[in-house]
Amino acid sequence: MKKLVSLLLAVVMVMSLSAVSFADTEVYDGVGMLSGSPMKYSADSNTMQVVPTIEYGKAAYYALLTNVDGALISNSEMVDGLKVKVDYEMGQDLVADNGVSVVKKKVDNATPAEHNHVADRLAAQGAGYYYFIEIKTVAQETTSDADIIATLELNKSKKGDDEIGDAGVVDRDADGEINYKVKDLSFDIAINVGYEENYNVDDELMVTEDVVGDQMLLEPETYYLLKYDYDEETEFTFGGNDAQNEGTFTVDVSGQGKNLLYFDTLLDEGIADANKDAKIYALNFNNTKFNRTGEFMYEAEDMQYAYEVLEDGSLKLLGEFDGEEVSFRTRVLGKYLFSDVELVAAPVVDDVVVDETPVVDVVNPGTGAAC
Repeated sequence: MKKLVSLLLAVVMVMSLSAVSFADTEVYDGVGMLSGSPMKYSADSNTMQVVPTIEYGKAAYYALLTNVDGALISNSEMVDGLKVKVDYEMGQDLVADNGVSVVKKKVDNATPAEHNHVADRLAAQGAGYYYFIEIKTVAQETTSDADIIATLELNKSKKGDDEIGDAGVVDRDADGEINYKVKDLSFDIAINVGYEENYNVDDELMVTEDVVGDQMLLEPETYYLLKYDYDEETEFTFGGNDAQNEGTFTVDVSGQGKNLLYFDTLLDEGIADANKDAKIYALNFNNTKFNRTGEFMYEAEDMQYAYEVLEDGSLKLLGEFDGEEVSFRTRVLGKYLFSDVELVAAPVVDDVVVDETPVVDVVNPGTGAAC
């Protein structure tokens, strides 16, 4: 499966530039091309990366390129007043409201380096701030991927104030002003939306044995789309690192199809404020459902109680630690707390209804005084 995905990714990257069409023969010096493959942006490393799938809730990026030489664009004159119209063939519901815009991003790296026009241009032009079309997707939890197929139409009525010979302006052997207009410039795009960590790209997420996450640690704050081809019990491991104690979930996955797994270790502020003297570990799942009930076991030092946080915010005592372990049975992975003392739930905050009816003084028409 990995080889197939790698081959498909290579084919996508070879098609480095989208096809474009011009409505007339006027010469344009600004935006004229778009990078051909959707990219994700990593703010922690300032990296644009070509990927086969954009994760639900995250954004896809296409680099705006000059008509003259396909260069990355950093000049604001070229994009000032640029309008983007989207004609969807499918997937409009996957795009956030007002989710398509022109943005400027600091880019230090672009990957992969091979067959990637953005990486080539970055090597030639250097790291810096460049303009991209950003397409924000809608966050959702599902076991299916989906596609956005659309045509982007770009228009810009402003020619700009740059002239031949200005610093940073490409000389096209012409006289007079540079023309940064864009007229009915169209690009076809296709974006697959799903989850980066899924069984199609990582064999370990195709469950075929008794351990999940044996070679690949299941990290918090990451979605994992799993598929099952196993008719026995399998064990999941969570939080096995220096910063967090370890939990395991053992369950019979016979007949299990697919499910989406997510967890984090973030403690709710309301719980923390209500239990200031308690030592608390949190393990919050996304209500991942299994066909059968399994056993959840948690190991920790100096802990006494295990709770489940219910939908209404109340706490359900699941058990007490026996030594350094506590276990309980469940079919749905929910939100759990492990503590050294008994806990109380966070206070319930009632919705306050505000009467916005304006108060108007009634004036006596005879005297002019307020009644």
